[in-house]
Amino acid sequence: MIDFTQKYSLVDVSSLIEANIDTIYFLPRFWCTQDDPSKDPSKHDYHVMMQTMLEKLQNVENLTVGLSFLQMLSIAEYSGVHFPTFKVKTLTLKTTILRSAVLGIAKLLQNSPELKKIVFYKTEDWNCSVEKYVNRYMEPQDPQDLIFPAKSAFKVAKPDLVASFMELLLRNTRKLETLVLQLRSCLNTSNYDEVSQIALTLSHKNKVSIVLK
Repeated sequence: MIDFTQKYSLVDVSSLIEANIDTIYFLPRFWCTQDDPSKDPSKHDYHVMMQTMLEKLQNVENLTVGLSFLQMLSIAEYSGVHFPTFKVKTLTLKTTILRSAVLGIAKLLQNSPELKKIVFYKTEDWNCSVEKYVNRYMEPQDPQDLIFPAKSAFKVAKPDLVASFMELLLRNTRKLETLVLQLRSCLNTSNYDEVSQIALTLSHKNKVSIVLK
């Protein structure tokens, strides 16, 4: 989705079973800088467009989403957009652990009751200006939101941050069987050992296979 300033809708895609979705990075900022709906009726149109698009993706079983789209999901959830129930069984998250994405991730998981597998790819593809606008737009919904960084992405993952993120994923799923975390590039030797131990503990506690790569 290159330009969300244009209004459009998906055709009948009820047979779609796989989708890879993201937006150009500045669009979450664009959504956050729109005027109040009472002054700018078009803002309501964007919400309707997002809700309609999500409804079109209800039957997708293998879904991949990027950071910009997750930020837009966070904005939509904060703004009260209705999320449908999805049939997703495998969800791939191409993002980094940032506060602006957390709300969207949580809502996506909560509305995917058949989810069996999550694959997380830590990416460096993020924009600090967008982060600033999204976090300014959304006040923390829960004290736990403050656990996640709001200003910058990490180069070396801190074990407590990774643990909080894994707990977020596990807490918002019902039937998850496998969680794969692609973190090797941002884990040093000592951190890898600590995160591995945390993953092992959470794996036993939640009866989920957690794989670090």
